[in-house]
Amino acid sequence: MDTIQKIEVLMKQRNMTKYKLAKESGLPQSTITSLMSGRIKNPSLETLTKISNALEVPISHFLDDPITRFLEEGYHENPPVVQDEMSEIDEDVRALAREIQDLNSGDKKLLKDMINSMRERGREARKK
Repeated sequence: MDTIQKIEVLMKQRNMTKYKLAKESGLPQSTITSLMSGRIKNPSLETLTKISNALEVPISHFLDDPITRFLEEGYHENPPVVQDEMSEIDEDVRALAREIQDLNSGDKKLLKDMINSMRERGREARKK
């Protein structure tokens, strides 16, 4: 399932229109329309963050990469292919991921939100 399909499913589950998603996310309605129609193929991380906040899901819900799967599912539960990909990741990152596994879902969401906030501040600092 691609990102747009995931957004559509979440919108349907929440009885949310494109207009309401735009309003809740703070994005222009034209951006939501372009995204949902496929004119925007790869939304920015900032756009996905705003949409994930409006839909009340972690941004990782829209991402599909080994690190995200590792953090979401846990190292021991990952298939061997993912474990091979993970072996290339820095040991410090793996140690952090092991610590994160022990957190409850609320704390994991809080941590993800903090990381997203830090990324956003970094982007804003680079713009200055």
